[in-house]
Amino acid sequence: MSIKVSVIVPVYNAEKYLEECLESLIHQTMLPEEMEILAVDDCSTDNSRAILERFAGNYPQIRILQTPRNAGPGGARNVGLNMAQGEYIGFVDSDDAAVATMYEHMYDTAVKGNYDIVDTGVYYQGKDLAMVHTADEDTEDQNDEKRSHNIVSGGYLMTRIFRRSFWEGSGLRFREHVILEDMESLMYLNATARRIGNLKEINYVYRNTDGSASKERQFERYHGHAIRAMEAVYERMYVLPYYRGIQDAVEYTIVQLYIYALTNCLLQKGRVSSDIILQRMKELRDVKKTCVKKNYDTVYISNKLQKADIDIGKLNDTDPEQLLSLVKTQ
Repeated sequence: MSIKVSVIVPVYNAEKYLEECLESLIHQTMLPEEMEILAVDDCSTDNSRAILERFAGNYPQIRILQTPRNAGPGGARNVGLNMAQGEYIGFVDSDDAAVATMYEHMYDTAVKGNYDIVDTGVYYQGKDLAMVHTADEDTEDQNDEKRSHNIVSGGYLMTRIFRRSFWEGSGLRFREHVILEDMESLMYLNATARRIGNLKEINYVYRNTDGSASKERQFERYHGHAIRAMEAVYERMYVLPYYRGIQDAVEYTIVQLYIYALTNCLLQKGRVSSDIILQRMKELRDVKKTCVKKNYDTVYISNKLQKADIDIGKLNDTDPEQLLSLVKTQ
């Protein structure tokens, strides 16, 4: 029997929640022989490896893979992608959980609709909020308007499955040793899929633990991650032949990241040298200038960003020294 879905789970020092995650996957309603769980140990130093070995010894659908060195979530996912055999690919973070019917229902939806991507609902545990990021009107055959809406709506890799042949055709692999490593990948996949479907069931539990990689806030490191993410989004997207049709959506995403990173700089006043902060602000400005060709009056930026945030971005574009002088010391 062929494998229908490969689920890739990057694991790094995840002993606190790993058992719950794996339990949610081994008890899926999809037959064990129809699903493989590729658990990628990213050189954990806690009890994660022992947990993986115990589960793999009892459940043959679990395969343990190993990164040769710590590579971050992106590098671990790449190891899984290289070994995946399923018709579709899914991702689960090791501190999250999947509802038991998730992959059976998503796979059935994907096959019935001949979809490259299927998105499903997510429950944000920390916010007590549930939603489906892909709207009904943005499913089925894709055009520039639907692509734009799906880019702007964002969401996560983990709530989706992807046709493996579609993914492999894109040549995508994740950036290593960074956060925001999946940002441009999800945007590119949403922009290039021929058909996209959704499943209006809450199937994924997103825990958002304090220790997760996406919570990295160390100033210099986060600044570097943000710079690389802005550049990666632009470099991945602007080469598409229909880029003009989705440009407003792509630039909204870059501007959103720009303002978030800029705000992170401003919050360091009084903690970090003003000369360093100013240098980082100028670096963000220069990258934004390269990646964003339109102004702030496009529909997504005008409708989705706060005026105060837009004003901060505009002032840094023209006079970062003045912007920094207006910020009170924290």
